[in-house]
Amino acid sequence: MKRSLQLIISLLLLLTLSLPPLIEAQGADDGKKPAPSGKNVDEGKMSEADKEEIDKPIKWPTTVRPPRNLRMKASGKKPKRGEEHDGYHYETINYIFHSPVKLSTGSQKAIARLFECAYAANMAISKAIPIHRAKKRRPSKDKLKARLFATMDDYVAAGASANSAGVFRSTKRMGVKSMKEKDIIDDEVLVPFDSIGINPDGSLQGRVVDSHVLVHEITHQCTALNNLPIWANEGMSEYVGYVPYDGYKLNFNKCYRTIVNKAKSQGDMEFPFSLHEFLTMEQEEAYAYMGAGVNTYLLSVMCVCYFVHMEQNLGVRNFRSYLSDTYRGKDKEKALSRLYARDKKPEKFQKTFETAWAVRGVDIKFAKYSKKK
Repeated sequence: MKRSLQLIISLLLLLTLSLPPLIEAQGADDGKKPAPSGKNVDEGKMSEADKEEIDKPIKWPTTVRPPRNLRMKASGKKPKRGEEHDGYHYETINYIFHSPVKLSTGSQKAIARLFECAYAANMAISKAIPIHRAKKRRPSKDKLKARLFATMDDYVAAGASANSAGVFRSTKRMGVKSMKEKDIIDDEVLVPFDSIGINPDGSLQGRVVDSHVLVHEITHQCTALNNLPIWANEGMSEYVGYVPYDGYKLNFNKCYRTIVNKAKSQGDMEFPFSLHEFLTMEQEEAYAYMGAGVNTYLLSVMCVCYFVHMEQNLGVRNFRSYLSDTYRGKDKEKALSRLYARDKKPEKFQKTFETAWAVRGVDIKFAKYSKKK
């Protein structure tokens, strides 16, 4: 009897040793490492795999190319004899372009790729957060508009700034909480030839162009229905503008690192307002700070980068909820509670934001938060 009991105990011991550890099994997630927290991670101590994980939240684009078999075709009626020639009209899948001169084949391809690639990028982002004008291919009657200018003098005469490489302008119906396409009465992107590498005669220069400003302005056009506060409006446009473009594709995989490096290059940053004040700031005030040398543009894109990459999937979800609330015209403070999420209080969120950037080598300080009466 004693020998039988010992045999049973031995068999039970062997069976126990052959089972996988239960604690490890409960902590595993299909063999994948959990993504590091944007709040507590030190990038200097992270593996390359973890750094890549930060740069790829779920449903976020990686590499975006324009549609296959993309081409620009001439459109519009040719003027009859004696009629004034108002220029040349071209169309791509989502755009109508007006040019004062005939564009060479190379110029047509370069313009089509850049604009359609930027539109495709916003369409890809809309799978994660709402971008209402870029959810799908646009119908022929609702194609977006762009006007090209052979000289800077003509560009400035149309109302653009002499120091700009492109500008988006629009007229919106006033007093509308939730914008619809019919509420944008007129809109277009104005582009001087030189900023897209085209000669005054319409031929292609064949040089590498800086796409940042143009992609920024195209994104403004794509987000025109979103009813965004100024920080999110400029932040989203700057974000897509920072995505590296090689003439054929936009590489989102390098965007996070590009923005971090840009922030590092600024040295210590101090802002004369709290983060909460910035997130509730009106357009005129934000532009006034920019004119006074306070880089609100960079801060805007740093906020977007924080939610998308440093807080990862939770941040994207909170950002999406916030954008949905602002689109519906909900109260600013209530919408912001979506962003603050687990931090809840503005002062705590500000500290979290400062810490997240500090561990990435960016020293940023805000004024102390004080609740307005």
